[in-house]
Amino acid sequence: MKVSDALHAMHKNAEAYHIHKAEHHRSMAENHEKLAEFHKGMDGGKDASKVHKAMAAAHEATADNHDQQSEFHAAQMAECEKALSAADLAKSGDRIIPDQVRGVITSFPMMVPRAGAPQNPQAPNVPVEFADLVKVSDDDE
Repeated sequence: MKVSDALHAMHKNAEAYHIHKAEHHRSMAENHEKLAEFHKGMDGGKDASKVHKAMAAAHEATADNHDQQSEFHAAQMAECEKALSAADLAKSGDRIIPDQVRGVITSFPMMVPRAGAPQNPQAPNVPVEFADLVKVSDDDE
């Protein structure tokens, strides 16, 4: 699985989660509003009414936060879809994109020359009795 596929799936799941949580908190806010109204009519229920009003406000704020998060993940999911589309990749064409990744992958490690570094050894510096252990082919003799 490519990273863009994994990110797309993660944002899709996160968006669904935040939508669900926003709906849940809105429902809780409505219930607390109803309880606040219920307690308002009762003797001595002013404190309970205030508590339920505060809880309703807290749930509403949390629902708003989840809405913002779901919108963020929806936007990020759209960006991942752009990366997944072949048309987006074709836009770059043969243009060189600067990065630190080598375009050619070799089957053997290559030393990169650096200023002041010692030169690459032409032959491994191995005692004669261990030469067979590091020999690459029979042509090395």
